[in-house]
Amino acid sequence: MTYFCEDCGFVFCRTGDIRECPYCGEKRIRTAAEAEGEQLDYPGTETGDESGIY
Repeated sequence: MTYFCEDCGFVFCRTGDIRECPYCGEKRIRTAAEAEGEQLDYPGTETGDESGIY
């Protein structure tokens, strides 16, 4: 599931119980809206990158 931190704006994916933001440590997190989830960058998905390896 994708989450959004209300304090620092960090967008992250996690499974299981989430109690705080892994970036700032604050506890004001919620499920991310679809547009917020699209902010995530995954390695190897850049345009023109065919290797997918970092």
